[in-house]
Amino acid sequence: MASHVFIEGGRVHLKALEATDVPQSVEKLREDIDSNMLDIQLCDLLLEVDGWVDFSAHCRTLAGHRGRAAEFDRALLTALIAEGCNLGMTKMASLTPSSNPRLVRRMHEHYLYRDTLQALIDELVKAQHHLPIASWLGDETVSMSDGMRIASRVKTMRAAYMPAHFAPGERALVIYTHVSHQGPAFSAQVIGDERDATCVVDSLLDVQSELPIREHYTDTHGFTEIVFGLLNLFGIDFCPRIKGVHHQQLYRPPGVRVSGSFAEHFAGTLNIELIRRHWDDIVRVLASIRRGITSCRLLCQRLSSYATQNPLYRALRELGRLIKTDFILRYYDDPQLRRRIHVGMNRMESFNGLMRHLFYGRQGHNWERDFEEQANRASALAVLANAVVLWNSVQQTTIVKQLRASGFKIDSKDFLRVTPYAHGHVLPYGQYIFDMRRRRNREAFVQAHDL
Repeated sequence: MASHVFIEGGRVHLKALEATDVPQSVEKLREDIDSNMLDIQLCDLLLEVDGWVDFSAHCRTLAGHRGRAAEFDRALLTALIAEGCNLGMTKMASLTPSSNPRLVRRMHEHYLYRDTLQALIDELVKAQHHLPIASWLGDETVSMSDGMRIASRVKTMRAAYMPAHFAPGERALVIYTHVSHQGPAFSAQVIGDERDATCVVDSLLDVQSELPIREHYTDTHGFTEIVFGLLNLFGIDFCPRIKGVHHQQLYRPPGVRVSGSFAEHFAGTLNIELIRRHWDDIVRVLASIRRGITSCRLLCQRLSSYATQNPLYRALRELGRLIKTDFILRYYDDPQLRRRIHVGMNRMESFNGLMRHLFYGRQGHNWERDFEEQANRASALAVLANAVVLWNSVQQTTIVKQLRASGFKIDSKDFLRVTPYAHGHVLPYGQYIFDMRRRRNREAFVQAHDL
């Protein structure tokens, strides 16, 4: 075992990762970008981004109808801000004096639902990843996921007690988001007392047609042995940041002896025969998930409800134990893997900070009892966050070109330390006045494709 890992008192100890020095060129780049980012109202930002990619064209009724007048687009963006910023229709009407409250409410009821909001998310993800600067910001084959906890002021089936994060007796929901390493979120969903791990797999499979995800990071709440096994079979390297990883039990194949001081951590023996006996059933499960016949979330819930009696669940768990053991050994042995996971989860926290900045209405608390309304609000929040990420990336491209023209040399690797989640310049507060002429400003977006 490498020198940064040692065993003392029967416990595995990992030496802390050494802090990496930030080069002066990176500090200068950050300062120049921050100083050149101009303040912008959220409504103006949305108008510019909609003018670039026309994401609002995906908002249609279930019958496929869509209005075309400028008043329609203004009302639609107003309803989107009301949802994503957690303001509600009544409060939003007082903040947009030029809007038609009845039309805004109609947009909310008939145009902003799960399918259209997911289409908006997908369109913004596609636009972000087509920008050249996206490859500077991160690796398109890597993603992260984590939950943002919000207090619930009303009783709802999804709300759960979370005493580690909230006051005793206070219920909360979790907005669980999947984020690409290059910036945008590609999924947002609401969970309560469920373990985060039940939501990890499905979103990764849904986005694989657009993003070739091959490595995924999450925290302790996002992993189970079943998730290890399923993601490995789908070709994704699952790399969670496990709290108290030294407490995790490791497993060895039957007939294999582990000697030395590390032997006591291999307390379990894998049942390879169980995996072999139910391999055909596992393949059928994978095919059903891939074809959308069932979801991994539903499968895990059903199988875990009678886990000890279900041989398929036990076979998947044995496979997951094998993959988990391999990952933990790599985690011990490879400091660069630990650093990648740490950096990825820090990025995830930065994205959650952007979402909290936008989700300011009603003190950032949930007041919706209906689950569909909660899910729509989470998706609308992801749309707003993705719009900010895309706008930031376009502005950063413009600033990079200006710095190059002034003789400043920029290494693309320096941009791995630049965040697309800056939000101090984005102003979501106050009245919303929509100047529809901002939608015509496409020049910056077009030029951003030439870096």
